[in-house]
Amino acid sequence: MKKYIWAVPTISGIISILGMINPIASIDNNIEIWMWGLIVIRSFENHIEFINETLPLLAGIIVSLIIIIFSLILIFTGRYFKRGHFNDRKISKLWIICGSFIFAATVISLISLDFFTFYGNFPNGIWWIFDPGFGAIGPFLGSLIAIGIGIYVSSASRRQKNISLSRIPISSVAPKSKCPYCGKSVSFNAIFCSKCGQKIENPHKNPLKI
Repeated sequence: MKKYIWAVPTISGIISILGMINPIASIDNNIEIWMWGLIVIRSFENHIEFINETLPLLAGIIVSLIIIIFSLILIFTGRYFKRGHFNDRKISKLWIICGSFIFAATVISLISLDFFTFYGNFPNGIWWIFDPGFGAIGPFLGSLIAIGIGIYVSSASRRQKNISLSRIPISSVAPKSKCPYCGKSVSFNAIFCSKCGQKIENPHKNPLKI
């Protein structure tokens, strides 16, 4: 399964970018608002403008750039992970960080838009009337996928490390000494040398006294 893991962060990055280029909110496709401040009003003819409030517009542009940057990181690191350029522990942390930034950026955009009043018609915030679009759902979904795969890779790496340690033979970590006759490395408490068969007198052993 590990050879397919690289595709998961790549997919999450693509989903996040697709979400950002789709409307974040709409009313029956008559009015559509994008995260980065674009507004399309469809009546007799399409009317295109940008949010006329500085704070929501600036917040939307910043969070859009954040989503693009961290989505691209997910896409490219996924491909490099496939080629074996990253350590499991380090890449898992990077994917969790990318997902967390995308998640936080999406939340900020939703909150900033809620305080946006479009020509004074929505004093209680746009989410009382507008429906969330894929621009809101996509980045959330992409961020959760990135965080999830990061956690999975991190836990799998820890499990693999524990299994590897448990398979180390005791003889390889036990204290060693050398046979005084042939020089072979033998166990610290060995009585006979496994190579030359000579009896080994170990001055560190304490004979059992009854």
